[in-house]
Amino acid sequence: MKLLVLIFAFVSGLSWCTSAHAQTLNFDFTLTGGSATSNIGGGTVTGEIMGLQNNASSTPSDILIFSAPAGLGISSSLPYSLEAHGWNLSGDAEGASITVSNGAITSSTDYEASIVSQDDYLSLNVPLIVNGVEEGPLNGLEIDTKYVSNTEGFAGVTYTLATPEPASWALGLVAVVFVVALRRKTRL
Repeated sequence: MKLLVLIFAFVSGLSWCTSAHAQTLNFDFTLTGGSATSNIGGGTVTGEIMGLQNNASSTPSDILIFSAPAGLGISSSLPYSLEAHGWNLSGDAEGASITVSNGAITSSTDYEASIVSQDDYLSLNVPLIVNGVEEGPLNGLEIDTKYVSNTEGFAGVTYTLATPEPASWALGLVAVVFVVALRRKTRL
């Protein structure tokens, strides 16, 4: 009987600890543009889209740029937080959002983060498939009229589910410690 109580406490603790994080997901992305689609000689931009809702359309809570070609001029500020630098993360188009289905980015509605007072933008469009044909939006990062972009549509940006936050692991560990402590207390 005590074992059943401990198992129930353990499962309840784990579900409680992870429930707050189960709904929001972070995605790493990689965007590569060749010299034909860049005025700085091409290059790769990597980063993380944070705070998207699973099985819903939403806007990110922040987008971090981890690496970018030196020609963009943000190398000394990496990681570069779009939110901290005053970018509009809700997108230029009204209702712009990114759709996540079962832990994977599936589409976006003309998603473009931007700084309103400048022409700086990050466009991470994932095209919809229309009649079996993939639309080819422009994906890119432009800062102070220096840009890296591509026209490869979905193939032009790679999205991968980011590893869980350290806080999620810490909360899970707290649940395990709690169950072990409870078990030791019942033995005394």
